[in-house]
Amino acid sequence: MSTPVRDVTKSERFFFDTKGYLVLQDFLSADLVGRLLAACLRVEEERREKERTGAPQTGMTHVDGENTRYFYILDDDPLFLDMLTYAPLQPYLTGLLNAKPHHHASDIIIERGVHGRDLGWHLDGHDGGYRLFGTPIPLLQLKVGYYLTDMTMPDQGNLCVVPGSHKAAIDPDADDLQSHDLFDGATQVCAPAGTAILFHNALWHSAGRLT
Repeated sequence: MSTPVRDVTKSERFFFDTKGYLVLQDFLSADLVGRLLAACLRVEEERREKERTGAPQTGMTHVDGENTRYFYILDDDPLFLDMLTYAPLQPYLTGLLNAKPHHHASDIIIERGVHGRDLGWHLDGHDGGYRLFGTPIPLLQLKVGYYLTDMTMPDQGNLCVVPGSHKAAIDPDADDLQSHDLFDGATQVCAPAGTAILFHNALWHSAGRLT
């Protein structure tokens, strides 16, 4: 069953404006999730081999034990390029960002093993998160991510966010940013495969812990 194409609702716009992110479950069909996951895993093997041998590749690849993150993916598989024009996403791009959005960057994160990664709280964008624009930092990038495996339980590397932090005039406390645990106000996004997560470039966020 294909995902229906519809406009952004007023409730979704309000939630995104106030919280800085939006979680859309069942946004990808089970068939599409399966095809995307298969492509991600195939390209992961190819990228890891190129990284091991020093062979040319279209983008950066970071290998950390069993875990892989690779960047600039549009040349790796036609399906990745197709996702730029995924019809159900278009009303969200034009409705939340602007009428003529442009692709900026893309990457894939595959995590299998526990490692000693700390939480890495940050904003997205140049100059440490477009801070030269002052506060509140404007919406210059609409980040779009997809869960391709079940992430309904916490501590699987889930996306962590601080709702409403895209409007904050000050940074979180430095000790909170260095904490191994979520600080007050932060939350993990727990959702099933096929979920889309959209968030503001100025939203404080991090990859969650792996346990």
